[in-house]
Amino acid sequence: MVLVNKSKVKLLPMIIQKAITLTKQLKPKIMTSSAEMFGIMVIFIIVAVLLFLLFRFVMLWYWRINDIVDLLTKQLNNQRLILKHLTGESAEKDAE
Repeated sequence: MVLVNKSKVKLLPMIIQKAITLTKQLKPKIMTSSAEMFGIMVIFIIVAVLLFLLFRFVMLWYWRINDIVDLLTKQLNNQRLILKHLTGESAEKDAE
């Protein structure tokens, strides 16, 4: 048999009723207009894009992706130059 304090049982409905009235009082203050919601959404999107760009920059720097792309571009240009010399194309065409 569980002993329950009768004063706590009477207090619980009063607490619930007080919470409901406070919620009803605060609800108009929490509600915002559609223009304010649009502004909040725009700010959220801008912040999200900036965070994405920041994290992208950090990841590219950490994994040295930009350096790898530069090296691969140089390697491709060197291979094209070697291929032109091997196939007998003149140096004049390289200048063009």
